[in-house]
Amino acid sequence: MKKVVFLVAVGLILASASVLAGQGEEIFKAQRCNSCHKPETGKVNPSLKEIAQAYQGNEDQLINYLKDEGESIIKPEKGKIMKKYLEKTKALSAEDRKALADFMMGNSH
Repeated sequence: MKKVVFLVAVGLILASASVLAGQGEEIFKAQRCNSCHKPETGKVNPSLKEIAQAYQGNEDQLINYLKDEGESIIKPEKGKIMKKYLEKTKALSAEDRKALADFMMGNSH
């Protein structure tokens, strides 16, 4: 019985993470982040893969950056350019910022 409850709990956690990532992808597109940040290649701007790898194990730091409360750890010289876009992510709800970060972090492969 304990195994069943545990498996159900794990399933719910995984399902909620998947929903958040799905919401995050919608937010990513709605905010037009995909105009500059591509999945695999980042000729000028960091790709989603680069972002996920750089913030791996430290999603809170990415969320703080999206709140405009921290510096970029990737291409910090582009910080001034990102300020106007961070105003948009800063205005998101905490839940939406978390969903956005979850989506971005899911692109490390």
